[in-house]
Amino acid sequence: MEVALDVTKQEYVSQNARERLFFAEKIADYLDTLSRHADFEKAVNQVLASVGDFYQADRAYLFEPASEHDGHWNNTFEWCAQGVVPQRDALQRVPPQAVSRWMEIFKKEQSVIILNLAPLQQASPHEWAVLERQNIQRLIVAPLRENGTTIGFIGVDNPRTCIHDDTHVRVLASFLLARIRQDRNEHRYQVLLQHSNEDLLQSLQVGFWSIRRDQGKASRMIVNDTMEKVLEFEQSDTPVQRYSYWYDRIPEEERKTVDRALEQMRTAGTVVQVCFPWNHPRLGRVTLRFSGLVLEDGEQYCKWKGYCRLVD
Repeated sequence: MEVALDVTKQEYVSQNARERLFFAEKIADYLDTLSRHADFEKAVNQVLASVGDFYQADRAYLFEPASEHDGHWNNTFEWCAQGVVPQRDALQRVPPQAVSRWMEIFKKEQSVIILNLAPLQQASPHEWAVLERQNIQRLIVAPLRENGTTIGFIGVDNPRTCIHDDTHVRVLASFLLARIRQDRNEHRYQVLLQHSNEDLLQSLQVGFWSIRRDQGKASRMIVNDTMEKVLEFEQSDTPVQRYSYWYDRIPEEERKTVDRALEQMRTAGTVVQVCFPWNHPRLGRVTLRFSGLVLEDGEQYCKWKGYCRLVD
C-alpha cells in the first residue's frame, strides 16, 4: 500500500519564503555597511562587492558626474569578479552621447535593463560602442536621483542571476543616495565650523599650536596662521625650527616653569594654563599665555595641543 502527497504548492511557498528572507538579509547588510563604516570609500566598495556577488556579475560600479566636463560621467568606484579585467580607468569622462538613452529612462525613475546588446548597434550606436568594448551583453543600471536630477548611477555587468530583477540595485541606490547626502552635509558642517573657528581665533588674536616629541628625536611644533603672524615665525621654517624658535626665546630662567607646565599637561590629563615672558623679535619682552593638554601619549612619542595669545 502506498500513500502519495502533492507537496508542490508547499515547495513553492517554502522557496518564496527563503527568497524573501534572503532578500531581507541582503538589504539589511547593505544598510548596515553604509551606516556603520565611517570611511565612505570602504563602505561603497563593500556594498558593490556584495551586490555584484548577489547577481553573480562581472562588475559592479558607481558613476558620478565628471566635474571638469559638463554632461560627462566618471566611473568612481568599481568591483570586479575574479578574473575580470577592470574597466574603471577606461571609463573616465564618458560622453553624454553614450548614456543619453539612459538619462531619459532615469528621468522616469526607471532602471536600464539590457538583456541583449545586439539591437543597440543600430538603435544607439554610441552606447553600443562603449558597452561592446567592455564585452558587455547584459546589464542592470539604476539611477541616484535627487530633486529631479540624476546625480549618479550604479549597475552590474553581465549578471547571471535575477537578470530581469533590478530590486537589489534600486534599493542599494536609495541607501547610497542617503549616505552621499549624509557625507555631503557633514563635510559642509565641518568646513563651516572650521571657517567659523578660524575667523574667531583670528579676530581674538589667538593662535593654535601642536607640539610633538618623539623618543630620541628633536621636538617639533606646528602653528596656525594666527600664531605664525603674532609671534612672527618664518613661513619657511620646518616644525623642528619652529619649536626651537619658540623655546629658545623663552628666558632661560623661565624654561623650567614652561617644562613643568608641559609635564603637568601630560600627567594631569586635563587643560593646564601657564603665563611666561617671551622675547618677541619686534616687540621685545612680552607675556605669553599658553593653554593646552596632551592628546596622545605613548611609549614612542607624546603630542600636545593648545592655544596661545599675547597677554600684553
